[in-house]
Amino acid sequence: MSLRQACDCFAAYFHERDYQGVHSPIIMAALRIADYLQVQPERAPHSALQIHRLRSPFSAGEWRVHQSVRNITPADNDPEAIYVDAKPSSVETFLKFQSWARSFQLELDATWASLGEVYGRFSQQGFDKFGLRLRRLRTSVDNVEQFSRTVDYVPAQIAFEASNADLLSLLIGPLYGEKPEIGLRELIQNSVDAVRERTHIEGESPSEKLNGHDTDVLVCPLVDQEKVQAIVVEDRGIGMDVEILQNYFLKAGASFRNSPQWKKTFTSEEGYSEIARTGRFGVGALAGFLLGDTIQVETRRLGEALGVTFDAELDHESIELKHCNRNIGTKITIKISEDKQSEITRLFDLASESRRWDWYCLQTPKLLRLDVSGDEILPEFQFTEEEEWVYVEIPSIGPAVWANKSTKQPDQFSQKARCLYVNGIYVQDLYRYTEHSPSHS
Repeated sequence: MSLRQACDCFAAYFHERDYQGVHSPIIMAALRIADYLQVQPERAPHSALQIHRLRSPFSAGEWRVHQSVRNITPADNDPEAIYVDAKPSSVETFLKFQSWARSFQLELDATWASLGEVYGRFSQQGFDKFGLRLRRLRTSVDNVEQFSRTVDYVPAQIAFEASNADLLSLLIGPLYGEKPEIGLRELIQNSVDAVRERTHIEGESPSEKLNGHDTDVLVCPLVDQEKVQAIVVEDRGIGMDVEILQNYFLKAGASFRNSPQWKKTFTSEEGYSEIARTGRFGVGALAGFLLGDTIQVETRRLGEALGVTFDAELDHESIELKHCNRNIGTKITIKISEDKQSEITRLFDLASESRRWDWYCLQTPKLLRLDVSGDEILPEFQFTEEEEWVYVEIPSIGPAVWANKSTKQPDQFSQKARCLYVNGIYVQDLYRYTEHSPSHS
């Protein structure tokens, strides 16, 4: 929450400037600025790392930023500025420090504006003393060209980027082997992970229904003239907000589950994921375009009052996000391309032997599959709670489970029993199955 928002909230219940002689806006401003200024290396002593190694990548990065700061002093010839002398040892630390410096200056600007709104018109009454001395931040990395001469790396944000929508469209087909059903797998993975994340935060499974169904994830076709015109993948998971949509969901290869924000919430102090994950590479939104040219998204993040909805095509120059009222979770509707309608219709036809899109085999989170008539499709293969799961802890990913047992299902399901599933999602067939195959995989 910004200081301006905090002052507005305070004014809604108490006097805007003071309450019982206490000037809360001043205290809030001082606390925020002091928190930014506490970046000295003494806060993260190097000697402590020699005794205890930080396993969280996010924490380790923050410590390196503190260690890069050599001194904090008043700026020369500028009584309203402070100077931070830092020498980051790597480009990663440089970018983190640069981000901190930008955020600090924005906080100073916003604080001056907020205090001016609260106290400015009362300056004649002596309230002008409630200003800040600091107005500007100066650092040793402000002049990047000059700083680059002091280090052995190029201090700049350099990374692979997708240049335009044409490149994305070229990547989609080869990336997934021209198999439209894989688009469903990616969306199902994202939905299952989102439900696990919400359950992890709330401590219990979500209770609201999806279109009248008591399920965590719903996959159903929308049929017109005996052909599937669209496919809906809906979940009651943790949902997305504008920041996640803009910086991760709509950006090729950018996975929110690899972000510092996600890791702070869902990883242990040792840096391990506390929930089982299936999606990993940030390609779920792109996968939808294997099925059609247009996707419709409705989503609401846990903790947000309103949801967000939009339509998207690969060649759109801009996407308009609109606020909407909906339950927590995400609903993605993919309009099927005309040339794929017959193939997708066969995938959802109970009379067809083709069930290639059924990638999920767990009972929790619950996945409900509907056919072209709106009837429930029983899973092609599903492990029961009595299965003897084997748990494997994988660094940076978290717990993974696998199972491969002699099935008691009818013969037509036997081949699926000889497949490797990781956290409930089909990975590959085990044509040369041995007792040790899953652990090697």
